[in-house]
Amino acid sequence: PARQVRYSAGGRDERLYAFLMRPASCVSHSYEDTLATAASFARVLRKGDIVCLYGDLGAGKTAFVKGLAKGLRVDPAHVHSPTFTLMNIYHGKLPLYHFDLYRIGFRDLLDLGYEEFFFGQGVTAVEWSERLEGLAPRECWKVELRHAGEDQRKIRIRACGAMLQERWEHARLAFAHGKAAAKPVRHAASGGAARLRSSAVKGER
Repeated sequence: PARQVRYSAGGRDERLYAFLMRPASCVSHSYEDTLATAASFARVLRKGDIVCLYGDLGAGKTAFVKGLAKGLRVDPAHVHSPTFTLMNIYHGKLPLYHFDLYRIGFRDLLDLGYEEFFFGQGVTAVEWSERLEGLAPRECWKVELRHAGEDQRKIRIRACGAMLQERWEHARLAFAHGKAAAKPVRHAASGGAARLRSSAVKGER
């Protein structure tokens, strides 16, 4: 069975609550929006998670990884796309393994021994995941970033695989329950709690 994770709905968790309850996709209006949303998303991540990023040049993939780093207690200023080094490692609450596949191929990943990082003790973020070919895991988070104007980006985040979908559902339900419990109850609900629909996770640029 999946490990149960406790989430709080009060205080500094308000941003994460708002993030969890967003629709399937939304638009980021600035670089700062992207960092803030990715940082909120990072709080849902656990060791062994793989975040596959998709998008054109300049779509905001590296900015999103900077936000992940911020959420994992790494200074975003230290995060740079490892275009020529294949991978960077940042040490925070969890290690963050940052891959950029723009200039490398399938064989380079095999030579590196990618499994040690993809399924290791940290979180893996992969830019240009289109190039993973058959190495893309079934259980992963897929983040798609698209241009939506001069400074705007449309971002879609999906939980792929039963375990991640269950974790996402649990996080949504836990936050919804916490918010409801924090409000005065005037009438008892009939028929029990309504089940929230678990679709995709969404963020802004």
